[in-house]
Amino acid sequence: MFQFPPFGTTTLAQWCDLQEELIRSRPLKPRTISDRLNNLRHLRLSLGNRLLHQIMPRDLELLINNIAKSGRPFTARRVHIEANDLFNTAVYCRLLVNNPLSPIKTPTPRPARDRLSLLHFLKIREVAESWKRPWFANCLNLALVTAQRRADVAVMAPPHVFASHLHVTQQKTGACVAIPLELKLDAIGMSVGESIDRCLEVQPNGNTFIARRDGKPYVTAMLTHSFAACRDEAFPRKTWRSPPTFHEIRSLSERLYRTQGIDTQTLLGHKHASMTDLYNDERDVEGRTYRYVSLS
Repeated sequence: MFQFPPFGTTTLAQWCDLQEELIRSRPLKPRTISDRLNNLRHLRLSLGNRLLHQIMPRDLELLINNIAKSGRPFTARRVHIEANDLFNTAVYCRLLVNNPLSPIKTPTPRPARDRLSLLHFLKIREVAESWKRPWFANCLNLALVTAQRRADVAVMAPPHVFASHLHVTQQKTGACVAIPLELKLDAIGMSVGESIDRCLEVQPNGNTFIARRDGKPYVTAMLTHSFAACRDEAFPRKTWRSPPTFHEIRSLSERLYRTQGIDTQTLLGHKHASMTDLYNDERDVEGRTYRYVSLS
């Protein structure tokens, strides 16, 4: 049971201490906890000695703007979100009358990386093939036809294929997605099943679809490095303001599948999306509720 001090006696640093306890008490992933505590650190360093009720909207606006101007727009956004949660909790606990952050809009940073087009993807894949790296060319295909994150592509394995679907439990969010092997990305004329077959032709005895010669999976850093090397061979650096990374394949996949009418919200494992959900259903498999991607 948390003990809340009387109104008007609490500094921001003291309230951050209690907020830190609350964060640590929740069932969050270690990385999420670390990120949130780092957000609190920004608040402590700037305004920690101030009493909660003395903090004005302008104080918070200056803090968030300074973070953004230092070249960390996404950090500024996360600090805003964390501060909003912190002050809303203070209002709920009757330590404040109003949230001083309410008048301040959440920053909307522009994407730092350039988008990856289909032409870019095909040229990068061509370089991988010319360098006689069939495993990485297959990795690119698998990432594009499944629309999954780098870490999830790296661990896809034969046991995940059953009932005519590739079952993915996303490492970042825990979302469970079942992708039909028949799902075909028209832009490259390849289905999920065909992509998997190509992987198995290169390394039939691997523990994962994308595997080294000894059968062990590649670390995600190797996927990142290989993509950057092939990208830089395919295109001069001046092509980009900020070169796209392996993760941009996921964005490209979403855009391509969306033109086919595929339910990309389910495919990407998102809880919310601006587009309307098309046809999908949920089924329980081995104690996990998978969202099944529809082919129509």
